[in-house]
Amino acid sequence: MRRLPILLAMLILPGQQLQPQSVRDSAGIRIVTYPAAARPKAVWRLDPLPLLQIGGADGTGPTEFAHIWDAARTGGGGVVVTDEPVQELRVFDAGGRFINKMGRKGRGPGEFNQIKNIAVYGDTIYAVDTRFGTAVFLLDGSLVRHLAPPSLSPYHAIEAWGFHADGSVIVTAAGGGSETREELQRVGRRIEMRGLFRIARDSRSAKLLEVVPTYEHFRAADGPIGGDLVAFAPFFSAAVFPDHVCIGRPVRYEVQCLDADAQARQIIRRDLPVLPVTRAARDAVIAARSKPGPAVGGHATPSGAQLEQMALKTPFAESLPAYDWITGGQDGELWVSDFLLAHHTRPYWEPLPASATRRWNVFARDGTWIAAIDVPARFLLKEAGRDYLLGVTRDDDGVEGVAMYRIVR
Repeated sequence: MRRLPILLAMLILPGQQLQPQSVRDSAGIRIVTYPAAARPKAVWRLDPLPLLQIGGADGTGPTEFAHIWDAARTGGGGVVVTDEPVQELRVFDAGGRFINKMGRKGRGPGEFNQIKNIAVYGDTIYAVDTRFGTAVFLLDGSLVRHLAPPSLSPYHAIEAWGFHADGSVIVTAAGGGSETREELQRVGRRIEMRGLFRIARDSRSAKLLEVVPTYEHFRAADGPIGGDLVAFAPFFSAAVFPDHVCIGRPVRYEVQCLDADAQARQIIRRDLPVLPVTRAARDAVIAARSKPGPAVGGHATPSGAQLEQMALKTPFAESLPAYDWITGGQDGELWVSDFLLAHHTRPYWEPLPASATRRWNVFARDGTWIAAIDVPARFLLKEAGRDYLLGVTRDDDGVEGVAMYRIVR
């Protein structure tokens, strides 16, 4: 019987798909399950030449970026980009020409401390600061209003994921009273629970949708309070759509989608085997964490010997995540990235090989597995449109830029 999935896979021709099992349980949740040998209906590709490319090694002035957190396409085919260290947004036209910028470091109207997600609706830009709320600009750079965040007490330290069509923001927030000092001091493993909130467009109210598991920590007896992040542990991500949100923590290949009232509406699953964390994978992580990196913010970096001692104490999960993360596309399409081991076993400053690719699987609003597409592994997807992908690129030296590619469906 163990050979059955292999034999089925051998019988599948390119472009064919084993039909998923789809059921509706007593709670009214649609569950779409794909067997291990299933294949998508189609394979898409990207045009090799980008439609738009800004920054990179040749970037100067406004086209030179320190760290891009988010990017969004405008109605005219241009893009808005957030450069986090300087806390500003920059607007470019469809030809990549710089138009204007808005925002800066500070705590006043239109200023930011931790600028994160952005969304463009017509000629209006919404920009979320995880501490100071949402700033609303026009594409010409003028500030329309600045909305202070509502109190989420006892939660704090929000992380924004995206916008609904009504302008409300989906965020996660830490705390919630469960992270007591006694709990943080406990020796062993701990999964951090965070609140999933929808903050209203006017920023005056927030609704707790669900409490979700996020990061996994391990604290040794002589370790720091709170412990260290567990290597290869699954982590939470969310895909936000105009009228619903999908959430995933890839302990297994499963994504749950909630409607606007936070009721579960659909679950998408793939019956893939659980893969163990091998000794080779552990050794690769330890080697990567033992490498001295560039100095950050003028601070001295630990020596190679100190880094190696710290790396040897790395806590590891027993199995690999089932996928990396999820994001939302056009028409309710859910994009799920395959787990890429090389991404997790390199120093953060060291780009992946230029030839490496990352596979994304695309599911329609009803859960149908409509396509798979390979994109450059150095391309960090920020927005999936109907006929384009927008994201952040890195060159051999780790210099960031923005690129937009055409999807051939």
